[in-house]
Amino acid sequence: LPKGGMSPYSFFTKLPEESEEQGLFFDQVIIPKFYAIRHLDGGSAAIEYLQERVGLIHYRKEGYRLVQTVDWFSKSNSKLIIKRDLYSLAGHHYASTYFSAKGPYQTDYYNLQGKVIVSEDLVHRGIQLNES
Repeated sequence: LPKGGMSPYSFFTKLPEESEEQGLFFDQVIIPKFYAIRHLDGGSAAIEYLQERVGLIHYRKEGYRLVQTVDWFSKSNSKLIIKRDLYSLAGHHYASTYFSAKGPYQTDYYNLQGKVIVSEDLVHRGIQLNES
C-alpha cells in the first residue's frame, strides 16, 4: 500500500501504521520452555527442542536479524510447515497462517492484545470479522 494507505486488516486490527519500535530481534521470539534459538546464517535462525529443529525464523532484508516470519514444523516431519507467524516492521505478531499437507488453509489476524480479529479462510475464500 502507498504511505498513508490502510488495508481492511490494519483498520480492524487497529495496528499502528508506524511505530518508534525497531522490530523484533531474533532472540526475542517467544518460544516454549526448554526450546533454544540458534542463529544459522545471514537470513535465518533455527528453533530447536532436544536437538530437533521445530521452527525456523526468517529475517527481514532490512535490519539486522529482525524477524519477518517464523515457520513452525510438524512434530512428525521437520520439513512440513504447520504454522507461519508474521511480524510487522515494529515487531508485532500480527498474523498466523495455518498449513495442511495441501498448503495454507487459514490466516488469523490479531490486534495488539493477541486477540483474533479477522479470520480468512484461504480454501473457500471467506473472511470472518470477530470484532467485539
